[in-house]
Amino acid sequence: MPTTQPSPTGTSAQELELTVTRIADPGEGIREIALVPADGGKLPAYGAGAHIRVVLPGGNTNAYSLIDLGHDAGCPAEYLLAIRRDDAGAGGSKWMHELAVGDRITAHGPQNDFPLDAGDAPALLLAGGIGVTPLVSMAAALSRGGRDWHMHYAARSAAVAAYADHLTGAHGGRIALHRDDQAGGPLPVATWSRRRHPARMSMSAARAR
Repeated sequence: MPTTQPSPTGTSAQELELTVTRIADPGEGIREIALVPADGGKLPAYGAGAHIRVVLPGGNTNAYSLIDLGHDAGCPAEYLLAIRRDDAGAGGSKWMHELAVGDRITAHGPQNDFPLDAGDAPALLLAGGIGVTPLVSMAAALSRGGRDWHMHYAARSAAVAAYADHLTGAHGGRIALHRDDQAGGPLPVATWSRRRHPARMSMSAARAR
């Protein structure tokens, strides 16, 4: 889930002027936004788990994960975000959902507070709801690196499971999907993880209920 903070000061994060080039809805209540440099230049590279902070009206910022669908994050042609609309929130997600192709925004980054572990042990990715966004990039990075990994992706229903089709199409049997409405409840992560092999875990804590 995004966090709202005052715009950072005294930070090395690069300020970016970006233009919206494409909009889609990969899940119910979820808006995908593609961004390119407003001046036609190059975007900074980013690693799996990285985010940018979008400057909102009033000066606060929301952090949104950068999504790598298997392209070159080392030389990205665009930045891809996915935002779940939260009508009970502070208004940042609603503002993002109102953006249109051609609109310009300011952002800071990219920064990475959730990097993929650099070891070679098998990786287990656990995603919940819109918290899948940084793990989409991790799955792409792990596949490129030839490392053994699996993902378990839980969501309330298929309608809100953004990128489930992409993940299963790109990674096949490495992806296990859990649907609360089909399974009779949420994935019991604590009990379930204790029964699994002791793989090194990279977990997204965000789960949209």
